[in-house]
Amino acid sequence: MKYIPNILSFLRLLLCPVFVWGFFNLSPVWAFGVFAFASVLDIIDGFVARKFNCITVLGKILDPVADKMLQLSAVVCFTINGVLHWLVIFVLGLKELTMLIGGAIISKKRNDMVYSNKFGKIASFMTSFSLCTLFFINDFLAPFKTAIYVLLYLSVILSIIAMVQYGLITVFGKGEQAEIKTEKSET
Repeated sequence: MKYIPNILSFLRLLLCPVFVWGFFNLSPVWAFGVFAFASVLDIIDGFVARKFNCITVLGKILDPVADKMLQLSAVVCFTINGVLHWLVIFVLGLKELTMLIGGAIISKKRNDMVYSNKFGKIASFMTSFSLCTLFFINDFLAPFKTAIYVLLYLSVILSIIAMVQYGLITVFGKGEQAEIKTEKSET
C-alpha cells in the first residue's frame, strides 16, 4: 500500500507523452480523456497518501513533477494548436524553472524537502481546471471563450503570486518553520 501513490504519480508522468501523442494524432477530445484520467489519478494519489500515511520522499518529488509536466504538456499542445499565445508557455515555464531551482536550493540548505502551500495548490487546481475548458473552447464552450481565457490568465497570475508568496514565507518569513510544519501535517 505504501508505494501506490508513487506508482500513480509515475503513471501520470507516463501519461504525458500519451497525452501529447493523442492530442496531435487522434483528437484533442481524446487527449482530454487522458488529461482528465491523469487528474483523477492525482486526486486518488493524494487521498491514498494522506489516508494511509503513505507519504514518501520520492512521492513528494514525483507528485508535483507529474502535475507540472501534464499542465505544461497541455499548454505546449494548445500553443502549437493556436489556442494559446506562446507567452503563456514562457511565463509558466519560467515560473516552474524558478520554483524548481529555488526549491532545490532551499531544500539543500535546510536538508529537508520544500512543501507546497494551500495557495499554490489552489493555483494549480485553477490552472488544471482552466486547461480542461480549453479542450472545448471551439465547441460547446465557444460562447464562453473570453471567460475561459480570463480564467486561464488569472490562474497564471495566481500561480506567480503563489510562487512569490511562498518564496517570501520560506526565505524571509519568521513563521517559515510553522508554515512548513503545517504543510507537512496536511500532506
